[in-house]
Formats: sequence, C-alpha cells, structure tokens
Amino acid sequence: MKATMLIPSVLALTLSIISYSAGLEDWQGDWQGNCQNNRPGQNPTDGFRGSLKIESIPGTESYVWSRFGRDYQMNTVNQARGHYQLDEKPGIIDHYLTGNTLYSHFEIQGVQITAVDRLEGDRIVSELLVFHNTPASSTMGLDSFRFSNNQKCIFTR
Repeated sequence: MKATMLIPSVLALTLSIISYSAGLEDWQGDWQGNCQNNRPGQNPTDGFRGSLKIESIPGTESYVWSRFGRDYQMNTVNQARGHYQLDEKPGIIDHYLTGNTLYSHFEIQGVQITAVDRLEGDRIVSELLVFHNTPASSTMGLDSFRFSNNQKCIFTR
C-alpha cells in the first residue's frame, strides 16, 4: 500500500473514533488487580498487585485518578469528543475515550508509550506498550518502531 493511500485511511479511522463519548462515570470505583511485565523473547515476570481508584471531584468535570497509590487528576476537555487530559504534575497526557476504551500515546525519556485502558463490566484491563523512539526500519516514509515491553494489569471492583 502506498503511503499516500494510508494517510486518508488513518484520518478516517481517527475521525470516526473521536466522534462520540459517553464519559467516564462508569469507570468510578476502587479497583484491585494483578499486573505483569512482559518482554519479547522472555518469560513473563512474576506478577505484582496493583490498584486503581477513580472518583469524580464534586462540582467539576474532573476525576481523581489514583494508580498504584499515586494521585493524578483526569480533566474533561471535551466529553462529546472523548477528549480528556491526565495531569501527572508536571506533565499532561491527552487521553481519548471511544466506547469503553481510553487511549493515549506519549513520548518520555527516549521511548514511546501507548496506554490502553478498557472497561469490561466490573473490570478494567490496563496495558502500557513501550516502543523505542528510534525507528527499527523506515520504508517509503513509514517508520516502524522496535517493541520494548508491556505492562498489563487486570483490575476488578
């Protein structure tokens, strides 16, 4: 596929994804679960316990978003477009909600991270995908990045 054909396809998909969001109200609660770190070609690490607490801040369109005992603030930018910002103090990470899945992608300390959090009834499946920032290969304007590791947590209320 030519790169010029790929760009309109990605744009159309992006516009359809951000067209509507019901908000984060159903995400609220105290969540506990097991997490695991994985690297390509290696056995998964021993699991560890994780926690996630999400609660609305009265009188605002914001939420306290506590992960592993650290408090952040998730602010609503445009609920109809599914746009939120997680204030990690000092950094702000944009998040996009489509259906029951919250997505973000950011770069920090030379790596790219994609975060995917999916609400599935009374559980949240949370995954961080880490890629090296230097392309592993480049062809016809398309850069491909080497996968480093992922962390996956499954939280239940």
